[in-house]
Amino acid sequence: DRSLDRPVAMKILLPSARLNAGALRRFESEAVVTARLRHPGIVAIHDQGMLDDGRPWFTMREVEGRTLTELIDEVHAAGDTPGRWDQSRLVRAFAATCRVVAYAHAQGVIHRDLKPSNIMVDAFGEVRVMDWGVALFGGAIATRLATCSSASPDRLTVAGAVVGTPSYMAPEQAREGSDRHGPASDVYALGAILYQVLSGVPPYLGDSVTEVLVRVRAGPPPPLASRGLILPAPLVRICEHAMQREPDRRPADAASMARDVGDWLDGEVRRARALEVVAEVAPLAGEARELREHATALRREAAGVLGPVAPHDPIERKIGAWRLYEWAETLCNRSALLEARYEQRLHAALHVMPELPEAQDRLADLYRARLVEAEADKRQGEAIRAEQLLRANDRGRHRAWLEGRGVVTLITDPPGARVVAARYVARDRRLVLDEVRELGATPLRRAMLPRGSYRLRIEADGCEPVLYPVRLSRAEHWDGIAPGSRGQQVLSLPTAGTLGPADCLVPGGWFHAGGDVEALDGLSARRLWVDDFVVRRFPVTNAEYLVFLNDLV
Repeated sequence: DRSLDRPVAMKILLPSARLNAGALRRFESEAVVTARLRHPGIVAIHDQGMLDDGRPWFTMREVEGRTLTELIDEVHAAGDTPGRWDQSRLVRAFAATCRVVAYAHAQGVIHRDLKPSNIMVDAFGEVRVMDWGVALFGGAIATRLATCSSASPDRLTVAGAVVGTPSYMAPEQAREGSDRHGPASDVYALGAILYQVLSGVPPYLGDSVTEVLVRVRAGPPPPLASRGLILPAPLVRICEHAMQREPDRRPADAASMARDVGDWLDGEVRRARALEVVAEVAPLAGEARELREHATALRREAAGVLGPVAPHDPIERKIGAWRLYEWAETLCNRSALLEARYEQRLHAALHVMPELPEAQDRLADLYRARLVEAEADKRQGEAIRAEQLLRANDRGRHRAWLEGRGVVTLITDPPGARVVAARYVARDRRLVLDEVRELGATPLRRAMLPRGSYRLRIEADGCEPVLYPVRLSRAEHWDGIAPGSRGQQVLSLPTAGTLGPADCLVPGGWFHAGGDVEALDGLSARRLWVDDFVVRRFPVTNAEYLVFLNDLV
């Protein structure tokens, strides 16, 4: 354009089409329709005229960029590469396309040939919907066209003609003789474009136009789920809704489709912002854990220093250990501050994006650790609170652990022994046996029981009955695999008559020692293995001890 010193795109009818009335009408209508649609997503028409040989032309803004087809191919060929287009940017371009089409529909214009190759995206991500040559229109645009052409102002193609690109064509548009073209047909085409954005391929493929048309008329395309891709479920639902076979089952218009896609994009923005918060505070959990572990090591060191020190020893022998304890307390306080900040920021991430899995999983892990610690220290109130918070944030990973069930594996010689479990419950401030249940015959493999303490009674014909103690924690597997052993230990049942009336067999296995926070100078909690042994049921009397001594003499 020499007048304004700017480059423009000039569209001219091909010489071979200048005597084709239909081609002439479509060319004229494209200029009029495009000029009347004043939207940033539709290329502005500058001027129109006629060449000396009778061919019409019009000029428009020069659009530089790539088609959506090229961008889709790039994304699905290269994946989400830094600095290149990714699926999120494709969806943004698609949402902008929906808004352009929604504007056109509001002006009474139906595009009828929406496809990725008719969508241009410039270097700044701005979207232009191109090629309005086969559009249907009415109202002011039809009146304007009537003044500049001898063509029918209502339609530019023969009624019932198949118009558009088959791979993106609505079923009613693909049927010859159908005149049901309307905004719903464009909505279907938008769904087909979204199908390609998500999967990388058009919904319908074939070796010829006729073959594709046959497939469009025959039934829906292959489901997106069959493409073997992990896709956002909301976008899949939007796509499937838009591509319903019947027009009245699709979204009301392109505007509603644009809103749905926009809502998903807004959610993705919030999700990205929340994930940044989670990533920012993730190191705090490790730092807090390291401080606690260091504090524990300092306490062990202090206990070792004080071990040989008598209470009446001078302060000089104790002060070193006391300082270790003080330093350990300081580290614990620092750990608590880091943990509080960690928890607070994770809740902030959930405020930005509710039900963010990454934040909920980290909170669930935090509350599980607190629950374990509170239950070990018998702080019932804190345990109840931690359990409720864990349940509120758990998405299923801790479900089995929260159910509090454990499993027992028991193998006996001889096999086939009957096993009856009785649970210890607190009653009148005493532990008594209750809730008797049959576990079946040995070998028992991963027999499930609620957490708690049990006495298993094991009986087999020709053998002495054996009482086997079991204490199950949450999700614990109580087995008979001894330290350093790879296989399950076999519990040998004593032959009948082997034990005296005052003898008691303690079967080999694991037991819990220490861990009583109320015991003075109590041992730390440990899980230990003991081999089976026989012990007298009652204390030895002086008379029995005298017999023992005389036997030694």
